[in-house]
Amino acid sequence: MPSRPSTALTLADLVVLSMLAERPMHGYEIWAELERREVARWASISKPQIYYSLKKLKQARHIEASEPGDDPALGPDRQTFRPTPSGRRALADALARAEWATQDVPSPFVTWMVLSWQARPRDFARGIAAGDAAGLQRALSAGDRPQDLAARAGPRTRARRGG
Repeated sequence: MPSRPSTALTLADLVVLSMLAERPMHGYEIWAELERREVARWASISKPQIYYSLKKLKQARHIEASEPGDDPALGPDRQTFRPTPSGRRALADALARAEWATQDVPSPFVTWMVLSWQARPRDFARGIAAGDAAGLQRALSAGDRPQDLAARAGPRTRARRGG
């Protein structure tokens, strides 16, 4: 049975909606503008996530083709979209949540730490040496203990820990 996209709006969905609220755009145009705005520094959204969000937002009727003559055969790369009234409401509702002002976005280093139990020991040591000590300190000062990060990472296996 094919899976259906989640109806909960992700960070990528909200960024895409926000971009479309500025002006109608197609997928590649959204990506180019996010690259210009250095998205990797503030949201870490990939190009495939943009296209997934466009599909999900269209299915949820939060966006629509901006030109009645837009040919769906052009695909999300070149089909221009704009938010619908429900899309604008969903964006405004999401931005009204208090967590936006209080939630700390994890640094890539913290994400690496959570996944690092699968790294080879020599790569783990190199990652720690080159790592973002400030990012780790932020995670730990937010109440996470090192064992909390490890517990979220998943089970350790001998096969993965080997050499």
